[in-house]
Amino acid sequence: MNDLISVIIPVYDVERYIDECILSVLGQSYGNLEIILVDDGSRDASAAKCDEYAKRDSRIKVIHKENGGLSSARNAGLEIASGKYVTFADSDDAMSRTMTEGLYKILCDNKADVSVCSFTTEPPAEEMQADAPVGILDRKSALKELFRNRSMKNFAWGKLYRRDLFEEIRYPRGMLYEDVATTYKIFARADRIAHTGLKMYFYRQRAGSITGNSFSEKKLDIFRALQMQMSFAEENYPELIRYVAATRTYNAIAFYNRMHRCGFENEIAGKLLINTLKEGIGGFLLSDYPLRHKFYGLCAALSPRLAAAVSAAFGGRAEK
Repeated sequence: MNDLISVIIPVYDVERYIDECILSVLGQSYGNLEIILVDDGSRDASAAKCDEYAKRDSRIKVIHKENGGLSSARNAGLEIASGKYVTFADSDDAMSRTMTEGLYKILCDNKADVSVCSFTTEPPAEEMQADAPVGILDRKSALKELFRNRSMKNFAWGKLYRRDLFEEIRYPRGMLYEDVATTYKIFARADRIAHTGLKMYFYRQRAGSITGNSFSEKKLDIFRALQMQMSFAEENYPELIRYVAATRTYNAIAFYNRMHRCGFENEIAGKLLINTLKEGIGGFLLSDYPLRHKFYGLCAALSPRLAAAVSAAFGGRAEK
């Protein structure tokens, strides 16, 4: 078997990193690739670099579009993807040489619909090993791990999907943490998910990135996404609600601490975080999150001033 795999890469103002990303995909040990570079209205040299690479390798297709955000760019790639399988990469990240081959192999060998690898924030990423252990999860077990967002993350990248799982499913445009609002929908259509702990994807967390340590009110979109997960669980898997609830409470703890570290003052944001934290703290204290997270969360639920003092005592990293 040598099925076509579509690799979708949204591109926006990443001229410093894009070469490393594209070269890591071009150098994959699995060669039957369709590489879709979606220039999302870049203002730097990124768009020109995409066109140059397309001239050098016939597997590359380039879409130039007005800026619409990460969701819009991924959706544009999905619209023209023709591979039987699809994977994503962010344009400031990189893949190990054997990532697509490894994910394809464990997906086919185990008759899975989605395959998942782990990631590293320290390059280089790991190579696929023939004897690497592979776990197989059914739909409910995979959703549980995804809702916990710990051993298996909600990120769009680091996964290989059957492309037909995306029929009538697209990433919500204009929303941050769009993968939190989408990946669970894909898993809910999959019967089998194969996963390996090998860190075959290099994730670069830049200052000012969506998941970085800065804070803005827009980042509260994560609670919209988690509410979507909650509503889905309530309707389909009520026994999994507690895992989404614990993740939501943890994010309230983390964002509340981050907001104060950044000196961000917003009454609406503060109330949302505290109310979310208070609503979920009971269940969170019974979860398997580390004790330090529970301690800080309890302090924040009891008194914002107490939480600030605790955060300062921990050097501003109480929730980590």
